[in-house]
Parts: sequence; structure tokens; C-alpha cells
Amino acid sequence: MQLFESNRLQVRLLSPNDLEGFHDLESNPNVLTYVGIDAEPHKNLQESIDEIEELIAGYSKPNNRLNVWSVIRKSDQEFIGTCAHIVDEKGNEIGFRLREKHWGNGYASELVPALIEYLFDNFNMEDLWAEADILNEASNKVLEKHLNQDGKRWNEHDKCWDYYYSLKRTDYEKN
Repeated sequence: MQLFESNRLQVRLLSPNDLEGFHDLESNPNVLTYVGIDAEPHKNLQESIDEIEELIAGYSKPNNRLNVWSVIRKSDQEFIGTCAHIVDEKGNEIGFRLREKHWGNGYASELVPALIEYLFDNFNMEDLWAEADILNEASNKVLEKHLNQDGKRWNEHDKCWDYYYSLKRTDYEKN
């Protein structure tokens, strides 16, 4: 089921057919460098199968607080990564990961504003937030274009410094 799209990308629910690309994403230590200390950069295939099954099962749970979706390139239907909406004690977090072979093509710069638009236009939320390790220059560059940087903070969970970003609905609606 397609959720939203941009010029070159479509975002839809994860499917078991995404396993090959999902495993490539989740087992690549370069992709997971800035994800946090709990990330296992060498996931085996069974761990990826278990994770994708758990994420798919979450779609049907009431009050699902973790939505991870497939990002697909329209031109050839290739799985290029994931994006997410996570509801936690801090509010509505957004995130994204792209397979390494798709880095540098401007996909994240296209994906993030489409994700923001989808969430604000379809759900009753007042704000969004994101975080990125201060060393993750590419993600910070994308997030700075579309959200307001709220400074850096120590991330106790991941044991790193993160830049924090936010966007209020009122600011989104002004643009």
C-alpha cells in the first residue's frame, strides 16, 4: 500500500518482498555507523527476517508507535531504504536510512520534505522532531534544510552528541 510519493520515490508499507534490500541496509556497517550503540552492524539474514516480520506485524497493532516504511525508486521499483515515524515520550520523531549504493543521489533531500508533508497533512500532530549524530554530516545537512536545529545534546542512550531538530505545524503551514 502506497502512503506517499515524491518526484522519484514512493513510500509504502514494508513487504516480505523487501527482504533482500532491507537486509542489505540493516547489515551494512557503513549505514549503521551513526545509528547508536545498540545497532548490530553485522545482522545475519535471520535477524533481518525477524525484524521485517515484526515491523510488518506492527502495522495492524492498535496504537503502533513504530512505523518503518519502504522507500522505493519509481523508475525501477528498487528498494532504496526506509523512513520512519516513531511516537515516543519526546513526541513524533522522523528518521530515514538509505542503502549505501544510493547515497549521494539527493534521495534523502527529496524524501524528508515529502515525509514531513505526509505526516502533517494526514495526522493530527503539532510538531515533529529528528536527531542525528553530529558526525553524520550528510543527514544533518538534509535535516537542516527542512527542520529547525535546536542545538546539540548528549544522547545518553547512544553515547554520542546529537544535533536535534524540530518543526512545528504552524511553521510548516507558513511555507
